[in-house]
Amino acid sequence: MKKTSIFLSVVILCSIVCMFTPLLYTKQATSSIKDVEGDRNILKGISFASYVNIHNNYVLISFDENTKEHHSIQKYYDEDSESTAYLEYYCKDNCKTITDWKIKEETETNDYVEYTRQIDKADIYLTLQGSKLPYEYLSLKTDLYYTADNEHQIIQSSDTIASEDKEIYSSDPLTTTFDEPSKIQSNFDFEQDDFFTVPFSNQNMKGQNYIYHVKRKKDVSLSELRSQAYQNFTEAYTIEKLKKLDMSYNYLGVRLFPNYFLVFSEKNHQLYLTKYDHSANRIDELILEGDSTIEQVFQNDAYMCFIHNGKLYIINTATMRIEESVASDFIQNIEKKHGIDDILYQDGIIYTLWHNFKEPKAYDTLIQVIDNEKILYTGTLSVFSAENYSSSSNFQSYYPFLAPFRFKR
Repeated sequence: MKKTSIFLSVVILCSIVCMFTPLLYTKQATSSIKDVEGDRNILKGISFASYVNIHNNYVLISFDENTKEHHSIQKYYDEDSESTAYLEYYCKDNCKTITDWKIKEETETNDYVEYTRQIDKADIYLTLQGSKLPYEYLSLKTDLYYTADNEHQIIQSSDTIASEDKEIYSSDPLTTTFDEPSKIQSNFDFEQDDFFTVPFSNQNMKGQNYIYHVKRKKDVSLSELRSQAYQNFTEAYTIEKLKKLDMSYNYLGVRLFPNYFLVFSEKNHQLYLTKYDHSANRIDELILEGDSTIEQVFQNDAYMCFIHNGKLYIINTATMRIEESVASDFIQNIEKKHGIDDILYQDGIIYTLWHNFKEPKAYDTLIQVIDNEKILYTGTLSVFSAENYSSSSNFQSYYPFLAPFRFKR
């Protein structure tokens, strides 16, 4: 009995050590805010946080409204907005081959051999993938398709000619003025009863695009989804074509709000933000001039923030008006050196977080507070420093998890 008690005590002690070791390591990290210019009191009432991966544990380093640092161990990294959408191409019964299978030249000398051939047509599927449930993906067959022409070949590839799982790609599949439209459409949630989506489309595609209403079937519960009963969510959802779209536009995605949604589209060097109610009735529209990329969209309450055509836009989606448009040089200069992590608009003030990796020793965050194109405050925060971990052979174990800082909403 005594030996059993000792054994259990040792097990419990080891468990406690394993649990809190990551926390101890993280507390050694240099993560205090360094003031560069302005008064840090402007950050009061604003809190932000980051996750760091240490020994397969996720440690949340957070800063409260008084910018005091806190640490807590999380079992997993949970980013609510981490969802994505992408297009896939399939050759079903209605496509024909243009050339015979041949070995791809650059693979002949490798152990892996790839076969390719040209086809005349490829069906387009929209795949939605999330992060909260075990098998969170929904493959939606669209009424869009590609047809081959002199400028746009459609290539089918396979590691074996007999393989049923053959990859299809186009030589130029998503030619729009926007590099990554999938980042616009990233806030759907499979745990909702329903949501709205629009497949990406451009002028190289044929067929018809729609606003789709995706609804979970009444006899499918969240517990069933969480229990992995549905590996392909197509079985658990009904998909309704809610509205036929004008195909003279390039469609870039959807952003969802509680009582409406916005469809992003592009035409003639203009960006369109079209607001619809949940019955797909058009409510309002906002047009922004100029070709550029939208890498990320940030939402808080009714406000939507993004950089377009060299300007930082703050859009009030309730009124569909531009609340702020910041075109100062510092936005463009910082954007060249740093990646944007988050933007928060509150009480007429813009709070921005930018990241900078100083490989391989440090992960820095730049904090800037802006009002009427004037910088009220600039600060920096370094999560890990070379002094703490330069001699560690397991440095990569302490390297920050590639998760950006986020304002806590």
